[in-house]
Amino acid sequence: NFNRIKELETGSALLTEDQKAWMRTMRAAVSSKPRRQFSGATRAAWRRRLAKAVQSERFEQLVMAVIATNVMVMATYHCEPDEALGQCVEEPAWAAAHRAFNYAFFAVYALEAGAKALALGPRLYMSTAWNCFDFALVVLSALDLGLEVAGSAGAAADSARVPVNPAFLRVLRLIRVGRILRLIKRARGLRALLTTIVLSLPSLLNVTSLLLLLLFVFAVLGVQLFWRVAEGDFLNEFANFRTFGVALLTLFRCVTGESWNGLMHDCMVRESKYPERCSEAAGTCGSWAAVPFFVAFTLAGFFVFLNLVIAVILENFSGAEELEGSTTVPAALIERFTALWAARDPDANGLITVADFEAVLRALPAPLGLVDPSARAPPSRAEVTAKVRTLAIPVRGGEVAYQETLLALLRAASEPVHLPPDLPVVSELQLFMDNAQKASLGGLGAAQSTLAEEEAARLLQAAYRGRQARRLVAQSGERTRTADVDAWVEGLPLPRFANPRPGLSRRRL
Repeated sequence: NFNRIKELETGSALLTEDQKAWMRTMRAAVSSKPRRQFSGATRAAWRRRLAKAVQSERFEQLVMAVIATNVMVMATYHCEPDEALGQCVEEPAWAAAHRAFNYAFFAVYALEAGAKALALGPRLYMSTAWNCFDFALVVLSALDLGLEVAGSAGAAADSARVPVNPAFLRVLRLIRVGRILRLIKRARGLRALLTTIVLSLPSLLNVTSLLLLLLFVFAVLGVQLFWRVAEGDFLNEFANFRTFGVALLTLFRCVTGESWNGLMHDCMVRESKYPERCSEAAGTCGSWAAVPFFVAFTLAGFFVFLNLVIAVILENFSGAEELEGSTTVPAALIERFTALWAARDPDANGLITVADFEAVLRALPAPLGLVDPSARAPPSRAEVTAKVRTLAIPVRGGEVAYQETLLALLRAASEPVHLPPDLPVVSELQLFMDNAQKASLGGLGAAQSTLAEEEAARLLQAAYRGRQARRLVAQSGERTRTADVDAWVEGLPLPRFANPRPGLSRRRL
């Protein structure tokens, strides 16, 4: 019902499945951005090899295997309670083994971060969010191990120990669990869950605001009704209505369903049944008002608002799954386009030359590109020309922009879909696309022509140059390879003739 009401308000209920898939495709394309990539043009040979190694699939698989092993080692931790010391003590052999494993894993993570930073450079390395996360884990792990070693050395020397709170060291050790999060970038399902959390934040903020308002109202009402009620089995110094703060915490516990009925019974206590516990004259007894108070709060807080939070998360999870798979063009194909673009635009400027774009078409799988898995031969020049002639991509100074190119390829690869412009969801998408394209183009001016027009002009120039080349070759009296003439038609220098006919100058040739 919630999804249906939302679709009716935004107009999504009036769209077909094909229209919805097309809108998701457009939103995914506009949200896509060119990414930075290592460029070995000005790097030393050893750095190029190192960058290729740390960016390879095998290296990532090796790191993931180390993380999985680290998780399994952390799961083997156990200790025995010591009543004399009042704490849980780990066996010396296990403690030494875990310490050695921690040092080894830290060395692997530090070497990984150092190798990537050295090969890619600090700027490119820190431009990726996952690399920043890895670097933060390495720094905090180094701090944890450093304090642990310093504390052990101080204790062994029986001197002044390092003034570090043991609780702070335990908190730092919890950071090691954060290494498990690195598995998210390799697991598609975990990425979908993380996307769900991010997409749910705006809606959860609204639901949380209503829940806090409900807690505030019932906390004030509870203080007015039960602030003098005597303590019982559930109503104690940690859960009561004497002050507003404690009442707020008590109701927050009741939202989870924890012992709300016990608190209700304690707030209903009467002197006739428990004379040793409360006094009607002193006003420390409860009342039957606790029944509607706790029942209404439980119905509103637990069964409505808490389940509404779950509903919002589930709705956004389904939306994230639709964004991943239900599109007119697979998301993996858009990722492939982004990777091919990054190889020719390593600085992520969002611009490549027309010649580089044609190279992208030759390497990009269909339907966006020209690569056919069933065909053995690479795409021919005629196929590239036919594909380019169907694309209305703006050209500025001989270069094409990332988002304009991707949108044009998606439109050419999909069936035409008409979207009603008067629907709110369509207007919102159009506004989002306009703002994203303005931000991606930056200060670029208006386009001088389109890619189809550039290709038409190139064909006309090639035809004219071919006619001229054949005429001049015929006048020269020389037999020339057809490949040489074709090369000159494509813009390469005309080959030299050994013995040109007298009167035919090199300048004319």
